[in-house]
Amino acid sequence: MVMKSLQDLIKRARQIDKIPPSSVNAYLNKKEQLLDQVNRAIAAHPEFGSFLGENSFELLENNHRNHVSFMAEIFAQNDFESLARALPWVYRAYHNQGVDYAYFPAELNAWSAAIRQLINPDYAKPLIQVYEWVLAQHESTIAIAESETQLNVSVEARFKPNQQEFMGALKARDMKQCLSISQQALKLGASLQDIFNHVIYPSMVEVGLQWESGEISVAEEHQATSIVNSVISALYLEADLPMKQTATAVVSAAPSERHEMGAWMTAACLELDGWKVTYLGSDIPAEEVAMTTIRVRADLLALSIAMPFNIPSAREVIEAVRADPLGRNIKVMVGGQVFLQFPGLASSLDADACLSNCMEAVDWANKLIGRSDS
Repeated sequence: MVMKSLQDLIKRARQIDKIPPSSVNAYLNKKEQLLDQVNRAIAAHPEFGSFLGENSFELLENNHRNHVSFMAEIFAQNDFESLARALPWVYRAYHNQGVDYAYFPAELNAWSAAIRQLINPDYAKPLIQVYEWVLAQHESTIAIAESETQLNVSVEARFKPNQQEFMGALKARDMKQCLSISQQALKLGASLQDIFNHVIYPSMVEVGLQWESGEISVAEEHQATSIVNSVISALYLEADLPMKQTATAVVSAAPSERHEMGAWMTAACLELDGWKVTYLGSDIPAEEVAMTTIRVRADLLALSIAMPFNIPSAREVIEAVRADPLGRNIKVMVGGQVFLQFPGLASSLDADACLSNCMEAVDWANKLIGRSDS
C-alpha cells in the first residue's frame, strides 16, 4: 500500500530499531570509503545515463557526500523522524533537477552493498536494516514528494502586502524595486528587523521552495539571493547603529554551510540592538569559529544552519567552545531553515536555544544580559 501522508511515513519510521553505538562508530570510521564505493558503483551502473538527465555526475557526488553526513547524524541520534521528513524533500529536490526516480533505489542498494563489504557483519546488520526500510518506502516517498509542500513561515498581516510586492519584484529580478519597496515600508514605520523577518526572510523561503519544486533553476535561485544580499547591504548602510554596545556576540553560518543570509540578518539585528558583533559569514572551519568565539570573549555564539547535513559541523563548533575553560559560560543559540523542515534535529545540539527568526534571537539574547526593553 502506497502511503501519501508524511505523518504516516513518520509513524512508521518511529518503529525502526535503534542503532547501537558500535554500529554508529563503524559507519563513522568508514564514511570516506563508503562514499568512494558508492560513487564508483553509481558511475558504473548500467542505467547511469538515465539517472542524470542533463546533469553532471557532480550533482550525484554532492548528494552522496551530503547523504553520508546526514545518515551518520540520523544513526548517532536515532532520529528516524527526521529521516522520514528528509526522504520526500530529497526525492523532490533532485527529481525536479532532472534526476530520475530510479536513481534512488540504485543509490540505496549501493550504500547497502558498500556497508556489507566494508563493515563487520555484526555492526553492519542494524545499518542495512535502515537502508532496507528506506528502500521499502520508495513508492510512498514518490507519492509524498509529488504532493504539495509548504514551510510554516508566519508573516504579520500588516506586512503581507509588502512581502507579496517584494516577492513580485524578486521574481522579476528587479533589485531597485525590491530596495524601493523596503525603503518605503521603513518610511511608513516598519523597522529594519520587521523587513528582515516579515518581507525578506519569507521571500527567500519561497524562492527555496520554487527551486525545490523545479520552478526556477539553481542559477535563478542564486540570482535572487544576490539581489537580496544587495538589498540587505543597502538597507544596513542606511541604518543608524546605537553608539553604546552592551555585549559581544559571534555570529556565523555553520561550517560547510554556504547559505549565510540567516546569519547575516541575525548579526545585523543584534548590531542594531546595541551588540558588538563579530560576523564570520559562511563556510568557515569549525575550529576557526570556536577559536574566534573564545578569543573575543563572546557572551553569545549564534549559528545559522540551513541544510540538515551541516548539523554535525555545527555540533563540532559547540563542543569545541564548551570544551574550552573560557567557553563554558558562553551561551549558544542556533536557528535556520533546517529547523523548519526537521525540528527534531535541534534537540541533538547542545545549544541553549533554537530560535525561528532574528527578532526572537535578539529578544532571547537580551535576556542573557538582563535587558528586556528591546
